Amino acid sequence: MPPSPIGESFSYGWKKFTQFGGIFVGAALVWLVGAAIVLVVLSLIFGGFGALLDPDGRGMRPTLSIVASLGAFVVSAAAFLIGYLVQAAFIRAALDVTDGRRISFGDFFKFPDPGPVLLTALLLAAINIVLNLVPFFGQLLSFVAGFLLLFTFWFVIDKHLSPVDAIKASYQLIVANLSTTILFYLLSVVVVFAGAIVCGVGLLVALPVVLVATAFLFKRLLGDPISA
Repeated sequence: MPPSPIGESFSYGWKKFTQFGGIFVGAALVWLVGAAIVLVVLSLIFGGFGALLDPDGRGMRPTLSIVASLGAFVVSAAAFLIGYLVQAAFIRAALDVTDGRRISFGDFFKFPDPGPVLLTALLLAAINIVLNLVPFFGQLLSFVAGFLLLFTFWFVIDKHLSPVDAIKASYQLIVANLSTTILFYLLSVVVVFAGAIVCGVGLLVALPVVLVATAFLFKRLLGDPISA
């Protein structure tokens, strides 16, 4: 009986983390600090607008409510966008690992195809924002969409597909390997959650392992060569 691609994926992810974990963790910390600064600045900007519109602190006027809502939307959109850009940078590094290339710290801050990557990030962020606006079922729909679009960035970065074609290709690859990808996705969620409950520090291990495991599974499902 051939080995399970899920077990192989996580074993490979852990193996490569033991080799390159320091670089992954260092880059993640830098991105985390940078993202936090951007989001804090945006929050302060819109908070400052609110203070100007309500200098006496008497409460939320209609204009102030609009600014507050717009500010929340901008900060949420920025958070989604930054998250996807970070994801793209780390995906490129994970693919380099599976190709047998030596990765460096600077590789986590490069976007070889910035146009398609940015468009994909904007498209995926928009999809998530719209789905999360759906009453009652928004988060569930976003979770399902995240599963079906799991390989979107991978197709954009590795196969140089357009964002729309990458979304279609991700959906087709997921559906064609539904049982495997469902189990992998759920196990990935469990691993990330387990990392999160360890004061969040475990995420610095869980996320790189899951990322490289996803790179392995992506190439295995496509039949592409994978470096040992």
